[in-house]
Amino acid sequence: MRDGKERVRLSQCMIVKNEEKNIRRALSWGKDIVCEQIIVDTGSTDRTVEIAREMGAKVYYFQWCDDFSAAKNYAIEQAAGDWIAFLDADEYFSREDAEKLIDLLAEIEDSKLAEENPHLMIRCAWVQLDGEGRPFSVSVQDRIFRNLPEIRYSGRIHEQIGRWGGNEGPLVCID
Repeated sequence: MRDGKERVRLSQCMIVKNEEKNIRRALSWGKDIVCEQIIVDTGSTDRTVEIAREMGAKVYYFQWCDDFSAAKNYAIEQAAGDWIAFLDADEYFSREDAEKLIDLLAEIEDSKLAEENPHLMIRCAWVQLDGEGRPFSVSVQDRIFRNLPEIRYSGRIHEQIGRWGGNEGPLVCID
């Protein structure tokens, strides 16, 4: 039987600006489990882009227009994976959770849950770092979702992921 990574294609996406202190950690959690890492830079003047490229991430540029959803949706449009993991550069999954993630997605794909709920999202815990790179907050949020055209962010600030395009409705979440 194939392992989860062979069965599930997960793209890690993030938008960044001047995150050289955080970008290594932000990319490290997914390095061994994702099929690609998509970085959308919104105007960095530090080494963020250089470090991301050194780590093998695909880097794209987005002209900042004061709209977080527009930048995040642009990142999603670059992704080839079946699933998206979208965290900010100062957030990351714990090593334990990252190791479980692909097997969980494979289990979902193999079950009727995915077939019956194509707009499935995963609500998960994440760790946020302060300006010095130290963990200061742990929270839960919908951060993993299928790569479908109708699942996108909305709201210029305090953006929320959801199902749009005439098919609005509740999403299935797994805690």
